[in-house]
Amino acid sequence: MQLFRLSTCLIFSSLLVAGCGGKPSTDAGDGSATPGVVDEDEDGVPAEEECDDLNAEIFPGAEERCDAVDNDCDGEVDEDAVDALSFYADSDGDGFGDPEKSEMHCELPQGFVADNTDCDDTTAAVNPEAQEVCDPDNVDEDCDGRDDDEDDSVDENTKTLFYRDSDTDGYGDMNDVGLLYCDAPVMTSVSTNQDDCNDTDPNIHPAAREVCDDWNTDENCNGLADDEDAEVDAETHFVFYKDADGDGYGAADDAGMGYCDNPSTETAFFSENNLDCEDGDKLVHPGMDELCDGLDNDCDSATGEAGVITLVDPASGAKSNYPYTGTLSAPMSLITAMDVDVNICDGTYYLALEFAHDSVVRGLSADPEKVIISGGDLEATVLNLKTDSIAVEGSGVTLMDGVGSGSYDTGTGVAGGGVYCNASSDLTIKNSILRDNQAYFG
Repeated sequence: MQLFRLSTCLIFSSLLVAGCGGKPSTDAGDGSATPGVVDEDEDGVPAEEECDDLNAEIFPGAEERCDAVDNDCDGEVDEDAVDALSFYADSDGDGFGDPEKSEMHCELPQGFVADNTDCDDTTAAVNPEAQEVCDPDNVDEDCDGRDDDEDDSVDENTKTLFYRDSDTDGYGDMNDVGLLYCDAPVMTSVSTNQDDCNDTDPNIHPAAREVCDDWNTDENCNGLADDEDAEVDAETHFVFYKDADGDGYGAADDAGMGYCDNPSTETAFFSENNLDCEDGDKLVHPGMDELCDGLDNDCDSATGEAGVITLVDPASGAKSNYPYTGTLSAPMSLITAMDVDVNICDGTYYLALEFAHDSVVRGLSADPEKVIISGGDLEATVLNLKTDSIAVEGSGVTLMDGVGSGSYDTGTGVAGGGVYCNASSDLTIKNSILRDNQAYFG
């Protein structure tokens, strides 16, 4: 505007004496107006030179103001007014202006506002009156210079509960109450879930593989462990075999089933091996002592019973070997203390059998030539009934070398050699041989 006013002074210098930068003058120099020049508003500018000679505030070069008037007579109204105001672009329409984008105007233009406090004029949700919320980009929604966890005004409802994850397996401690944060706190291991049933072991969590173990650990945190959990890894199973007789050895013909732990109950038994050649008899299995019962008790494909005497409880069927078979010079006495069956396998035995209870003596092979019971040098009866009211049966044996030791009731002879029955009892001998026994009677 200064350039325009200077030009005006130069053009009209022959008619006027003007001070550039102020009002032009029509003074002739002696205090009177220049003859022939009209200046109704006495603003120093001839009427023909200005756009309103009735207002001394309006003339070429005057300061433009916000008054809807062409103050400087340049044909424009309110342009570059000295009292114009600053307005700021509001691109996102949230009512808050961009401090980096401003214009001077007398009136508020469209798309602008008088405020200049918007920190992001591209997003309507970001302005000084917006609610600070948690977001993945850590946006400062309320333009206070702080964001998310740094801002105390952040909406608590947008925070996430984080739980302690001591074993850093990605699953939080189920016993932790948790803390609210926008972002996971640094310098500690946390998780957004609290599904870990053991936060001290990184191998225990909901996504872990359930495996068989000695402690029945619930690795996958579903409340079940080992055989109780259908999700257990079958590759960690052990194979168990049916053990019908409960002797600790599974049936040789059983294919087995996979379990973590031995599934035996009070009525059904299982074993980790299938080495039993006869799973219906608990006295038959590997390592079992061979008995005189006609069975392969130790599962070695041979009975190996020669020289064995087995005592059998007729009530329960319980069996035990009688280890004392004696020698020629030192025969042994087999004295029964209860009802018993005496199974004698092939061999020669130096024994004196004394019965006070119901008993059966049998040579298991039923060949008396193969089962020899000798009194040796004992000088006693080989088979002696000492008690009334008992029943004794002998079969398949040879009774020999007995010496009568019982006094006959007349006192005139010696009774009993191979057999002596000094009682009112029943004695049955069949399929047997009595040989080389010494006695007057019996």
